[in-house]
Amino acid sequence: MKMDKATYNDSLRDVIFNICNALGGFEAVQKKDGSRRQMYQPGDECLACLKDLKEYLRLEGQVKIDVLHLLYNFETFNSDLIPILLNCTNLHDKRQNRLALACVELMVIMTWPEDPNEQSREILERENDESGIDIDYNENNEEHNNKKRKEPTLSKISELLTARSNYKFYILKKSTVIQQIYLLLDKYLGIVTKERTERDQNIIRLLLNFCRNLLAIVDPPNSESLSKNKRSRVHYDLILEYKNARLIDLFLNLLTNKNDVIDWDVILIDIFYHIFLGVNPNCLFIDIKRETIWKAQKLLNEEMAKKGKLNNVNPHYKGSVWIINPDGPDLVVHKQKALKGDGLQALDDIKRKKYERTKPLDEFDKLRKHQILNPNVQDCLKSTALSFLENGFKFLLRSLKKDLINGEYDEIPQTMVHYSYIVRYFLELRLLLKQGNTIDPDCMLSSSSSIDDRRKESNSKNLYDFEIISKIMDGEGILLAYRMIRLLREKKLWSELHFAVEYLRQNFLTIKVLASSDDIDEIWIANELQSEICQESLNLEIIPELVREYKSHSHSIGYLRSVIATAHVFLHLLENCVKSNKYVETCKKSRPRKKKNRTTKETFDSDYYEKSENEEHNINYKATFEKIENKFANEITVKNYIILLEEYQEIDSESIKHVTMMFFRIAKHCQLEAMFFKLSIMEVFNRILKDYSSTKQRLSHSQENLKIFIEWIVNKLTAQLEKNPLIYIELLFPKNVTDVKLLQNGYIYEIENKKRLRPHKVDSADAKEAEMPHELQKQSKNYDKILKTRNPRKFRKKHLNTVEFECKSFLDWPSKIGVVVAILVNEGKLPILQWLQTTMHMVVRKRSKAADGQEPLDYIIKYENEEQRKALNSDPIIRLLLELISYVPKSEEKDGRIEQYWIIPGYVPEQDLLASVNWIQNYVEEPYKPSEGTVFDFIQEKKIEPQKRKPRNKRKKKEVEIELQQNEKMDDTGKSEKYSSKRTKCDTNDIDELDKVQDKSGFTEKEIETSSGKKITPD
Repeated sequence: MKMDKATYNDSLRDVIFNICNALGGFEAVQKKDGSRRQMYQPGDECLACLKDLKEYLRLEGQVKIDVLHLLYNFETFNSDLIPILLNCTNLHDKRQNRLALACVELMVIMTWPEDPNEQSREILERENDESGIDIDYNENNEEHNNKKRKEPTLSKISELLTARSNYKFYILKKSTVIQQIYLLLDKYLGIVTKERTERDQNIIRLLLNFCRNLLAIVDPPNSESLSKNKRSRVHYDLILEYKNARLIDLFLNLLTNKNDVIDWDVILIDIFYHIFLGVNPNCLFIDIKRETIWKAQKLLNEEMAKKGKLNNVNPHYKGSVWIINPDGPDLVVHKQKALKGDGLQALDDIKRKKYERTKPLDEFDKLRKHQILNPNVQDCLKSTALSFLENGFKFLLRSLKKDLINGEYDEIPQTMVHYSYIVRYFLELRLLLKQGNTIDPDCMLSSSSSIDDRRKESNSKNLYDFEIISKIMDGEGILLAYRMIRLLREKKLWSELHFAVEYLRQNFLTIKVLASSDDIDEIWIANELQSEICQESLNLEIIPELVREYKSHSHSIGYLRSVIATAHVFLHLLENCVKSNKYVETCKKSRPRKKKNRTTKETFDSDYYEKSENEEHNINYKATFEKIENKFANEITVKNYIILLEEYQEIDSESIKHVTMMFFRIAKHCQLEAMFFKLSIMEVFNRILKDYSSTKQRLSHSQENLKIFIEWIVNKLTAQLEKNPLIYIELLFPKNVTDVKLLQNGYIYEIENKKRLRPHKVDSADAKEAEMPHELQKQSKNYDKILKTRNPRKFRKKHLNTVEFECKSFLDWPSKIGVVVAILVNEGKLPILQWLQTTMHMVVRKRSKAADGQEPLDYIIKYENEEQRKALNSDPIIRLLLELISYVPKSEEKDGRIEQYWIIPGYVPEQDLLASVNWIQNYVEEPYKPSEGTVFDFIQEKKIEPQKRKPRNKRKKKEVEIELQQNEKMDDTGKSEKYSSKRTKCDTNDIDELDKVQDKSGFTEKEIETSSGKKITPD
């Protein structure tokens, strides 16, 4: 029998109520002094009831939501669970220990941080029962039905968010709960690692999760009510309680133990992420009193400025203005501005303003706010941060970095976000410490710190020494940042992508500071890292793509600021690389020793953008920099920079500097100043010039540079308008690079460009006459045929089939493999893919068995049946896949036929082969799904350039000419008959042999000499 909604709710409520009643309650207990006190007494079946509640909370979907909601209504958390936990004073007693752990287990479930939107979506997907809801089965009311179905679930989930915030407040009221958690952790962590059982490990994980959950609960926003406003500062009070209960010291001690860090690295990184969340590193070192006075003065100035702008006079008593409109009815305006004669502007002011869409804010934007901390909180966070900087990079971040590179958290973006934030935070903190030590170490510390602490922190060189972060700030760390950006872009997780971009930017800033250091070792490290960045051609184009892909409706303005700042530092590093490497370098990496027993799991998918080992390649740093700089010179990039510049009154001077520098690069370095000849851009420039000219405050250096650039562009536009008035029309339209060059250079540029690119056709007969000397045209047929063999002819051989398709250039290497594999699977070519995977595995095994130091040989792919032969020779998609996984085509001539085959070159390392196998297998199991269109939209016909004709061998041609002249002289002077007959006989043999090979293409002079048996040399 199916239960309706009301019956289900009543029965569930009764069951949970009975279980909660059986947990225990408060009773009046008489003390020894005769006084009576209310104390909590657990029930006889308390432990069994706790287990029953846990079983209900393990359910998924709507039932779990309902049980959590009922427990909140019954106040089970603060009325039962906290008292039971505090009553367990003897943790070495088995029963009390089990009771305490059972309470903590329920608390962990009730405080677990979950995304409400994701939670409601999962529930609605699972819930198919529509009983109890007034459903309209009309197809047109589908949206109405979905809304009705969501309402009860969303209301309960929103109440659970309030419940978690209250749980956090209840624990702070009973601070002994945190002390109890510390005692439990200390007990189980005191067991030697080798002697811990699986149950001990699970208990430690449970307790750490509880500490993490409390920190992850978001405080309610600030309110005018004083009681509610106190709730908004609960997070920092909780951190102080952790410090007083020695929990933070325990977390820091775990960082120094390698085994403990590896077991609980994700939980520990979550804990420190929530501790430092929303606190800028510079807030740890400011003088709080001075900062408070400065902020109060700033707020007072803003209030006075607003008060001065208010107009207290009623506009009814100002009179009205009658505006005569010759094209329509007259207008009456009640504006004071119209009295001054500016009637048109007054009309514009009273027009209805367009609705401005709310600018989206992501999670990182909410953390940018500058906060003034309590002195106790500041000291606590500062000491914790310095300890983490000293010990956190040793094991914790290295362990997580390795797992992220191996792709273990590709499906958990939250771990990527926490890792990115923590590394970025402490790299920035290190730079602040270094700058503070260089300038004045005492002024960087708060006034509340003692003199001994100041000396200790200022003299501790290890805190900002590069050795601390060297294992994180290396080439692999930068490649990991690129990898995370690529993954988050594919999943369209824009808020998480913001964290990854900031992480990459802080890496670049660290390299920039290293390059400007006085230490020779740090300069060398910076040069090496800059060279690695320049050599990664696949990753160089990611940052220009991020700038171009910005969309105002999906990305926040803070994200745009971060991307533009990253692009600024990125181009600065490339410039430094060009200055330090003025010439083209030949890079060669020695092949490392082979590691035996290497498994597939040890090869991570980031190998696809690693350089091939033992392979020489030239790097022209100047050409690379110019290529990347030109990637920013387009209309979309300029448009996105203008979007940020429109916020010139709100953004800081650094952002204005980044925009101005990019404009100078586009206009002067790329010589595309006409890119800014657009009406919308000029309107923004006009507003900025008006504000900068009317302001009474002194402009900053960045603002002065922006003003100079705008005036320079306006002067350029004015000069162009005088020469070509048609540019007035061009101001209204978008322009690409070709259009910009036409505007700057006139139509002569287009004519010259077309002449340069136009193909020239030459008649073959005229070409032959021009190439052959006039004297040689009069020779006999015998020698004329010899000359014909040297003239270029059309190739008559059957050429090898070439790859007819290619993937589009904006795809990265794994995506290209995914597109090709998806097409082949759809065509039923799975056996061919499995055969290629087996072949690559066999090559890897053969190389691993080879002796150390032996150079790997090329492996020829041998087909086993006719299907494999046709696939290798004529299937363009298979051939495209072979090119992507580093196969190389070869050909040779046998019996007048061209035979082709594919090889695996010896210079391709085993890591690349295994990475190719893994990617093919991944996309066979989970086919590549493009965000838009089909996989066939991502391939295109490959443009094959015609082969250039080989230059003529002028030296050999001259030798033949001299030989013929010598023969003529010999015939004229009358040589002996014997010599003449012998010569005629040889010539006849030459003619016969030439007739046989007349149809062969590419027949060289050496082959003619060999076949005739007589070498042609001048006498």
